[in-house]
Amino acid sequence: QVILRREGAEDGYEILKDLTRGKKITKELMHEFARTLCIESKISHAVCQELLNITPQNYIGNRSV
Repeated sequence: QVILRREGAEDGYEILKDLTRGKKITKELMHEFARTLCIESKISHAVCQELLNITPQNYIGNRSV
């Protein structure tokens, strides 16, 4: 959500809510989401890579970007 907002998507919360509500959140689900955003040109390739590299171990939430 923070990355989407940084990239100009004002509805980042809604996008992720629609994606995840009532579903098991998996690495595969999140990677498919990032790839779809990249394919649809909603985010750059660099931002797509940033999203693909996020893991529970390295994501610290609302950080300075």
